[in-house]
Formats: sequence, C-alpha cells, structure tokens
Amino acid sequence: MDDCIRMRRSAFPRGLSQSKTGHRFSVDSLLLASFARIRRKDRLGLDLGAGCGVVGLALLLLHPDQNLRITGLDIDPEMARHASINAERLGLQQHFNILNEDVSSYRTSNKTPYDFVSCNPPWRDPASGRLSPGPDKARARAELDAGLDAFASAASRALGARGRFFLLHTPDRLEAVLASCRAHGLAPKRLRLVHGHAETPARALLLEAVRGGAPGLVAEPPLLLYQGPEPNAPHTEAALAFCPFLGCNRAAMKE
Repeated sequence: MDDCIRMRRSAFPRGLSQSKTGHRFSVDSLLLASFARIRRKDRLGLDLGAGCGVVGLALLLLHPDQNLRITGLDIDPEMARHASINAERLGLQQHFNILNEDVSSYRTSNKTPYDFVSCNPPWRDPASGRLSPGPDKARARAELDAGLDAFASAASRALGARGRFFLLHTPDRLEAVLASCRAHGLAPKRLRLVHGHAETPARALLLEAVRGGAPGLVAEPPLLLYQGPEPNAPHTEAALAFCPFLGCNRAAMKE
C-alpha cells in the first residue's frame, strides 16, 4: 500500500468524493457501518442506496482482514460515479463495486447469496411535507423511487438463510420498519436508538434482522452521541468507542 492510500484511509471519511451542491452523506452512514456485526465467516455484502459508497467502504476499513467483497447499489448515476472514485482513492476497488440500478427491480446475479445487506434508505413520506430542493437531495431523503418495503424486499431476495440485514431509519417509523422486515421474512433481532444527547428524543434507530430467524428482539442501551446540547459539545466516550470515524473533522459530513 502506498503512502497516499494509507493517508486517505487514516483520514476517512474526510476527502471523499461527493456532490458539492446535492446530497451529501451524514454521520448516520458511519453509525450504520459501526452497528453492523460482521461474522468471521462473512464474505459477501450488499449496500442498498449506497450513495457515494461511504457505508460499504467504512465496513471494508473496519474489517480489513476478512477479505470482504461488497457491492453498492444506487439509482443515481452521479452517486455511483462518486462511489467508484472513492473506492479507487482508498485502494479498495478490488473489494468494492457499484451498480447503477433501482432497488425496486434489483435481482442479484450472484450464485452465492449475500451474507449481509446494509441500507440507510430514504425515510420521508413524500406526502408528509415539503421536499428537499434538487432531485438528488429529494430522492435521497424521501421515498420517491423506492420505499421501505422495497428495500426490505430487495434485502430478503439477496440474503441467504440466516443472512443479516442492517438498517438505519427514523424512530417515528419503527412500527413500519418492524412490520416490513417481518413481511419479508426478516426477523428483527437487535435494536439500538441513537440520541443527540441525554435530554433529546432519539434521532435514529439501528436495527439488525435475520433472514429466516426466530422471533426475539433485544433492545440495546441507547447510544448518546454528544456530552451536552452545546453546538460544539464533544462526543461521548461511548460514541467514540462505538464508531471510531466520529473523531474525524465534522466538516467532512453534514450532521
């Protein structure tokens, strides 16, 4: 590995190629990658709605010794272009590839099922309020092309028996998330709520579901990101231990 690639990896997620005016990844993507429990036997992963590739690339950096192969899927060709650039810049192009496809119609061509699927899907109902300006921002944040059910369905089709599905969504959609997973044979097994700090309601939920798994959901202790409500409050020790990428410059992402 040359020094340039080593430096880019150590600075991750700073320096990623992404849209300057459109949708940009947020801290949620890093939390999802850190939440995913990758088993020692896992080799193949799929990231649905991959954007600039941050979740899949973070997983590869978190598990450098597992020889993982991760496929990213995104409907936006510009996002797919950024993901390819990022994989090459990090020297991970042999382990990460991106497909410019629609989640709703995706059918894996792999003879071997995926061991895990991750997704941070659009979370807003388009009818619930004003859409973000610009088509790429609107598509990334609102269910314009594919809703929660389409992501769960795609994950179920891609996974093998006992394969893991890792999802980040908003707490107000918890009932819909659980119902959609169960409808597609994905048994919710592990739930963790993410709070900005101790005095605020949860801002995100992290869920692990198992294809063909038995019922039984464990609610883990909540994750508090910051030590207080101040704009520049430091991260909690628990948050930094959970997600090592949080120590990077906050300017690299939109929180």
